[in-house]
Amino acid sequence: MPQWEVLLAAGDPVPALAPKHEIDLTVQTILQLVFAVGWSAIYLMAIRRGFKDGRLGIPLLALAGNIGWETMFTWVFPVDRANWTINVFWFGIDLVIVYQAIRFGRRDFPGIPPAVYRWSVAGLFAFGFGFMYALPHDLGGDFLYPALLLDCFLSYAFIWMLLRRGSTAGQTMYIAVLKLVANAAATVLAIANYPDRLLFPVLFATTVVLDILYIVMLHRAFVKEGRPVWRTV
Repeated sequence: MPQWEVLLAAGDPVPALAPKHEIDLTVQTILQLVFAVGWSAIYLMAIRRGFKDGRLGIPLLALAGNIGWETMFTWVFPVDRANWTINVFWFGIDLVIVYQAIRFGRRDFPGIPPAVYRWSVAGLFAFGFGFMYALPHDLGGDFLYPALLLDCFLSYAFIWMLLRRGSTAGQTMYIAVLKLVANAAATVLAIANYPDRLLFPVLFATTVVLDILYIVMLHRAFVKEGRPVWRTV
């Protein structure tokens, strides 16, 4: 008998359908603020660094997921008023980063002709929209699974961007450290609200390891280039 049938036969709810576990309101508010303010600061720092260096500050593949997620949970799937307000703000910021992707992004792919690059970006964004619609649609509008999966992938994408770029252009240690803190806050909150979901601890551990690895790699890259590790944003 499949595992999900065993769970249903035993009378236990499937973890994805289990009700939300209420936690202390102060703790929840603090974690939400750390995540919301942290990622808002990351976006703004990435935009500023991107214009200064003439490079994209958010990995292109992750950007496609970001704009897809924020579109879906701003205009398609219902969320509470606080999350909707944050998503609208992030959606506006993402439009600036999309502009940077069109203007600066091809510098990471110099062998790709301009027209091919533009169509590739359009295809990535189309996939991002489709994926971020299909996954919550199949999960009954749940935004946590796609959000935490996206955070985990984004942590990997930053490492891939650093390796492919071969330089610290468009990147700062402040973004690297703040990304670790903001991602951890979001995942800890999700685990506290839904303790039966085993995927969330797996994503937490994976994301933390990837974020720490990126911090170490970026620090070494700054030292190797002879640039101030904690340069201004």
